[in-house]
Amino acid sequence: MDFFSISEIYKKTNIDISINKDLNNNLKNIIDSKFKDSLILGKINLKTVLELCKWDENDRELMIKFLSKVSFSKSQQLNIIEMLEEIIFKEKSNIDSIYNKLNIENIIDEEKPQKKIIEKIFSYRFPAYQKESDLWEQGLKKLKLPPNISIAHYPFFEKKDIELKINIQKTEDIEKIVQFLKTL
Repeated sequence: MDFFSISEIYKKTNIDISINKDLNNNLKNIIDSKFKDSLILGKINLKTVLELCKWDENDRELMIKFLSKVSFSKSQQLNIIEMLEEIIFKEKSNIDSIYNKLNIENIIDEEKPQKKIIEKIFSYRFPAYQKESDLWEQGLKKLKLPPNISIAHYPFFEKKDIELKINIQKTEDIEKIVQFLKTL
């Protein structure tokens, strides 16, 4: 497939078209590769494709297969790519070995695996997060909360705030709970 430079397009059509340089530089690679099908089917977004163009061909193909199996949002795809790039660099490894270490294949077949996969990659990339998460879970178990009360932290402990959620069956109980909370 032949591509025209921007200046050739302008000369022939007198239309000034500006194309993202990364897209222009990788257009042939994108159209001739397995990216094409994933892009057409909407499995992978264009920004993710452009990031993956920088990767080793084997890693790129594995990521295309992985991202095509699970429907991640655009921001989730880019977040996963960024974390995996950091892990690959840090460990001087490849996607296949990381994929196997994290047992991603076992999570993919679960219902709505996106959150679990991202948490798994995140905790591997940031082991301190996993330690905090484990301590959090132990603390919650010690509290022995009733089923109508739940406590949650910000995702990945980004903020120190904690959310307390109370489900109430009767509106009369609201006043009692408010009075109780005022005593704390």
